[in-house]
Amino acid sequence: YGSLTQRFGDLEAVHAFTSAIDGAADTEQLLDATLHQARRLFSARFAEVVLSRGVESTATLSEGVTPPHRRPAPPALVEALGADAAGGMKVVSLPDSPAAIAAHYRERGVTAGMVAYMYGDGGTASMLVVGTPERGASFGREDLRLFETLARQAKVAFERGRLVDRLRREMGQKEHQALHDALTGLPNRLHFTIVIEDALRRARDTEARVAVLLI
Repeated sequence: YGSLTQRFGDLEAVHAFTSAIDGAADTEQLLDATLHQARRLFSARFAEVVLSRGVESTATLSEGVTPPHRRPAPPALVEALGADAAGGMKVVSLPDSPAAIAAHYRERGVTAGMVAYMYGDGGTASMLVVGTPERGASFGREDLRLFETLARQAKVAFERGRLVDRLRREMGQKEHQALHDALTGLPNRLHFTIVIEDALRRARDTEARVAVLLI
């Protein structure tokens, strides 16, 4: 009976975690939801996500009662994360992590923890760290097993978020190119037409006047 209760609880935890991250509208919300759910499910005081994206690598920390804090990822941490970018993912306890990663979190007072290494396409890598459990001195085997299941869900969500961010950047670049001269970077005729049509529409709605000054 105890085993069945545990399994049912695990299924509920996975469902809650998946629902939360699937509801995130962008990468920032996705990271916040991941950290919140990870800390809640494992009663942890500390959780951090490191996204290795070259010069745009970030580390998002959730600790205590303060809102998640986002900052550039420490270069040594990014280097250690990328050193084993063989693809796929793996989950280990913090003491079994690469020396540089274990030392980094030990210096921050995190000794008991779990780490999920997630590798995607194009050399991208992510790391989810959950540490300092409130209910005991360390995480057990069942915690690691559940953490691995959640990390697989997070890996898919992180990769999806990365692709969405890339598409948004590309759309923004294409929109800028369509409305600006390629040589000078100045607004082009299409941009002028859009601005004038918008001004005329607002003028009709408010019974105002519009003037155009050509120099």
